Amino acid sequence: MINSFDKKLKMIFIIIIAMLFIFSSVSFLIYEDGYRNMNMSKEYFNSCKKYLNSSREEKEKLELTYGEIYGLTNEDCTDITKYDVPSNSAFYIYLHIIENGISSIVIPFFIPAIIIFPYVYIITKKFRSGEIKNYLLRDNYKNYIKRIFKISYSNIMILPLILIVIFLFCCFLTKNINPLADIHSMTLDPNIAIFSNYKNPIYYIIYILIVILNVGMYNNVALIITSKNKNFLSSYIESFLIIYIIWCISEIIIGNVFQKFFNIGAGNFSLLNIYKWSSVNNITAYLIINLTWYILTLIIAIHCYKNKEKIVEMCEG
Repeated sequence: MINSFDKKLKMIFIIIIAMLFIFSSVSFLIYEDGYRNMNMSKEYFNSCKKYLNSSREEKEKLELTYGEIYGLTNEDCTDITKYDVPSNSAFYIYLHIIENGISSIVIPFFIPAIIIFPYVYIITKKFRSGEIKNYLLRDNYKNYIKRIFKISYSNIMILPLILIVIFLFCCFLTKNINPLADIHSMTLDPNIAIFSNYKNPIYYIIYILIVILNVGMYNNVALIITSKNKNFLSSYIESFLIIYIIWCISEIIIGNVFQKFFNIGAGNFSLLNIYKWSSVNNITAYLIINLTWYILTLIIAIHCYKNKEKIVEMCEG
C-alpha cells in the first residue's frame, strides 16, 4: 500500500521533528549556558542549606567563600530553601527548550505543516494514480478508505513520544519535578494548572492526550481536504489554512464568548497552548475544547468519504 519512497518520506518527517527538539535542547544546554545555570542553582541551594544550618563562625567562612557569588544572607537563603528543592525544575527546562531557539519559531505555528506534509503527499499521490479503480476490483470501497485513514494516522504517536522523551531527559538533568521553587522565583507562571498539580499523574496523561487529539485533528483536516482535491500543493496549503482558521475560531470567538459569559479565560480555549499550557487554568474546559475539535473534524472526515461515487470520480478526473 505504501512504496519505499513514501516510507522514506515518513521517516524524514520523524527525523525532522526529532532534530528540531534535539537542536533546541543542545542550544539551551550549551549556547544558552543552561547546564551551567542548573549547576549554579543547585550549588546555591546547597550552599544556602549548609549556611542556615551552620554556626556563626561557619557562616562567616561560607560568606567569604560564596558571598561574592551568591550574596549569602539568612533572609535570602531562607527564601531559596523554602520548598526544599532548587530552582530550574524539569518543567522549567522543558518549557525553555520548546519556547526558545528554533522551537520558538516552529512550535506551535508550523508543527501542523510538518505533520501533515507526508500524509497529504502520499494520499494525493494515491488518488492521482487512479489505484482506487484497480483496488476495487479486488476488495471493497470501505476497506480502501480504512487504509487511507490508517496512512493518515500511522504516526500519530510520534510527536507525543518525542515530548515524553524530552521531559524525561529534563527530569534526568534536574532530578527535580517540583516547580514550586521556580514559581516562587517567578521563572514559571503560577497560573498554569499542571504546576500546582505536578504530583497528580492525571495531568500528565491529559497533557499527552491533548497533544494526540491535536495531531489527530490535523490529520482529519488533511483527510477532509484531500477528499475534495487530489492536487498535493493546493491540498497542503488549504489544510494548513483550515487549521489556522480553527485556531482563530477556538480562541478569538469561542474563548471570548466563554470568558464574557462564563468567566472562563480565553486562554483555556487556545489550541496554540497545547505545548506550554500558558494561561490554562481550567483543565476541564481545555480538554473539552480539544476533544470537541477532534471529534468534529473526525465526523466530517468520515462523512467526506461516505460517497463512493464522488471519491472515485475525483480520483479518475
